[in-house]
Amino acid sequence: MLQDATRLLSKLRRGRITQLCKHFDWMDGGSDHVRAIQAALLLKTVACAATAALASSRAAATVVASVCTLSAGAAGACVLLPRSLRLALLPPPRSRACASLDFLDDALGAVPFVVLACQRTGSNALLGYLQRHPQIQMHNELWNERHVFAAGNTLDSSTTARDADPTAFLHAAFRARSDAHRAVGFKLFPEHIRRSDEHHLLFERMLADKRVRKIVLVRSNRLAVCTSMLRASTTGAYTRDNYDKVRVRISPADLQRFVSSYDDYYAWLDELLTGQEVCRLTYEALNAEPALAIAEACAFVGVDASSLAAPNKTCFQRQSTTSLRAAVANFDELREAFAGTDRACDFDE
Repeated sequence: MLQDATRLLSKLRRGRITQLCKHFDWMDGGSDHVRAIQAALLLKTVACAATAALASSRAAATVVASVCTLSAGAAGACVLLPRSLRLALLPPPRSRACASLDFLDDALGAVPFVVLACQRTGSNALLGYLQRHPQIQMHNELWNERHVFAAGNTLDSSTTARDADPTAFLHAAFRARSDAHRAVGFKLFPEHIRRSDEHHLLFERMLADKRVRKIVLVRSNRLAVCTSMLRASTTGAYTRDNYDKVRVRISPADLQRFVSSYDDYYAWLDELLTGQEVCRLTYEALNAEPALAIAEACAFVGVDASSLAAPNKTCFQRQSTTSLRAAVANFDELREAFAGTDRACDFDE
């Protein structure tokens, strides 16, 4: 009971509302979390409805409609997300001419690098492999909205201090290492870049600076990315927990908007990184041949991959083993809508 109470308080403290009902379910060792997830969704939506009602009657009406939509979807264990909750990448920021990073004029003693990716493209697996290398200081999401996911206790974990002076924090991140480390890096998502004008300008400076090595990770199947993002946000589980029982429904128009924003972001990166040496990896290659992909990344940041224990597929913990057909309730509708387009390959079975 003490363990239950401790974990429950931890979720409350971190604001993990969607996982409150799921909390006791996964502790009993069961694998079917559908009812818990449905209850968690309902709890979260009701809380949002109460908040919106205080803001305006129009907002309250919208949320009530959302509650009905979620309840109807939950009845069939299929999550039908209302428009206000659908995921989409922010449009890529407009590129601006900017100076390089001043603090890199000082010798850092290690190769600075950044992993550029979107959610659900295999970034946790890639970082998991690199974190095992004794010569790499591999931070995770340093600019996560709620937490500073730094390696060890090497950085100030205060998000307030980080966001008050992002430039100083980035400087500290590249210097936070031991003498054994020959490379130091972190993961960057598009939402981190777009948090504010100050963040946008800082990261554009970093991306334009050739002294910072760039690893670009992409997942070729856009439908798989979108589906995984929806399932992860629904369950609140972004690592380890299985979400095979969660099905989603995506309208063709919403999927097209997602694909367009996804492709636009990577096109923006390509434009910004023109003329630079870039290490390009794919989710598919990382899953199929992890040793080759990690060796390429290690060589790119200047460390010897031979000192790393051989990567194996047990490190690449997938959260779902079902097909996209099983995960997407209206799979056939989407396949028909995208037939004859360059995304038709996303529906190959």
